[in-house]
Amino acid sequence: LDGAGEELDVARLARLDAARSRNLLRRYLELRGVAVRREALHAAWAQMLEAAEDAEPRIDFGPVALRRFQGRLLLTPVSPRPVIAQTRAWRGESELDLGVAGRLLFEPAIGRGVRLPERASVRLRAGGERLRPDARRPSRTLKNLLREAAVPPWLRDRLPLVYVDGQLAWAAEIGADAAFKAAPDETGWLIVWRRPGSAPP
Repeated sequence: LDGAGEELDVARLARLDAARSRNLLRRYLELRGVAVRREALHAAWAQMLEAAEDAEPRIDFGPVALRRFQGRLLLTPVSPRPVIAQTRAWRGESELDLGVAGRLLFEPAIGRGVRLPERASVRLRAGGERLRPDARRPSRTLKNLLREAAVPPWLRDRLPLVYVDGQLAWAAEIGADAAFKAAPDETGWLIVWRRPGSAPP
């Protein structure tokens, strides 16, 4: 048990006695340059193992954060939420550079993707948005859709959203609203979000 993997299995930690479990967590952190005092380690260990099953606890250690997500512990960088200085206009180009929020790629396709006019707008998630992926069901909060899609919480407020006339038409990691899905004889746009730092396609 050396803690060398990129993630730690919470169930694995829980199977060990408390001392060995905390030592494994300490080793995991130390291998990633995070030195913690005994009290901080005990507090982190307790919070990660004892939080409710559906909770997503987070503890910051300087430039990184220890998180629990889907039964795993992992470290992620702590960085400020990226901000698009203003709503970005899309006018039919194949790529839209959002700076620190990554890039959006647009590819036309008949009968597939998102039905967009000649101009749309892009901005980051602000909270409270609703989307209706299935025309047979009512709209739902983007927050719940992202949770169900297992999108990591540290990405949820960094997602670019595409709007048409003030209506949410497409959300990264979720897809198009039913009202904006291209019909079989229409030209739609397949939209791909390239996360910040991802390699070009």
